Amino acid sequence: MGEAFQKVNFLRDVQSDLEERGRSYFPNVDLLNFSAVQKAKIELEIETDFREAYQGIVKLNKSARLGVYIAYIYYLKLFRKIKRTPPKAIMRRRIRVSNWVKMSLLFQGVVKNELGQV
Repeated sequence: MGEAFQKVNFLRDVQSDLEERGRSYFPNVDLLNFSAVQKAKIELEIETDFREAYQGIVKLNKSARLGVYIAYIYYLKLFRKIKRTPPKAIMRRRIRVSNWVKMSLLFQGVVKNELGQV
């Protein structure tokens, strides 16, 4: 799960990391010419990481699972928003999830966890 979270953070902050800090966390990716093909390759890796992470989450006991699951659904929501965002837009602005959506995810996570739907 940590890899998925890190890669999502790197995509979310790619513009500021590159322009303000001179950093790139995606080796072999030309961020100055960031393309849909490059973005799709990174997204495939992240999707695999999320699938594997979920398999671990469902094995946790209910009390330990809640916080991990809420973090998972938040990052998954952020990732889906990033997926819908064209590469050029990612290079111009930071992608974020609104506070209202975060609150909704928290509520949904608590309910699903309590009902054993995770």
